[in-house]
Amino acid sequence: MRIRLLTFLVLILVIACEEEPTLNFSESNFTSEAHAIIEVNMPLCDGNSDVANRINASINSHVVSCLNPQGKGSTAKSIEEIAKLFDKEFIAFSDNVSDISQPWEAFVDGEMIYQSPEVISIAFNAYKNTGGAHGNSVISFLNINPNDGETYHLEDVVNDFEGFTNLAKSYFEKEIKSTTETSDVKVSLGFSLPEAVGISDDGVILVYNSFELTDYSIPLLEFTIPFEEASKFLKVD
Repeated sequence: MRIRLLTFLVLILVIACEEEPTLNFSESNFTSEAHAIIEVNMPLCDGNSDVANRINASINSHVVSCLNPQGKGSTAKSIEEIAKLFDKEFIAFSDNVSDISQPWEAFVDGEMIYQSPEVISIAFNAYKNTGGAHGNSVISFLNINPNDGETYHLEDVVNDFEGFTNLAKSYFEKEIKSTTETSDVKVSLGFSLPEAVGISDDGVILVYNSFELTDYSIPLLEFTIPFEEASKFLKVD
């Protein structure tokens, strides 16, 4: 009986050792004040495994995209490279504008808001002021498969687009009525899911940034669909 019990315990230990280790994250910071003011705070996966490297590459790429002063088309691959491009664009702008009251600014804050065996969700708040009267803030999410480090697209996590979109629309309309003085605010070009969709402990977060809404006086519209309502439309937990 003891031999059987010992064998059983050893088997449990072997199975436990073969399970995927928990991914740990640490905060990484980058600051540059050479010309423009740039500050980045983001989580990076610890270790040097293929999965960790893939996750960190996705996070870096996302932050580079957030910092890009040109919006699109940059060949920069690292935060250091995009910071140099940001400086270069600011210097060129300064040469053509005689009265500059303040330097360009870019701030990106990233925070891991959800982690499970199936998905890691990181929220980013990116603020840029490139010479206008005021800067612009954009919320975005990066949803990652912790098993292979690949970035999820919306179709990877939603199994019924029509059903989930209808559910999101009902929450959108409730949020409009409860937070604005008018119910005329709509999503530009007809209702659709926003670019920013993330997952938290409370459910699925949807954020409509100002450029997605017909009323630009609203900086963003955010609401959370609880898991008990959203889970039947999702492929991940």
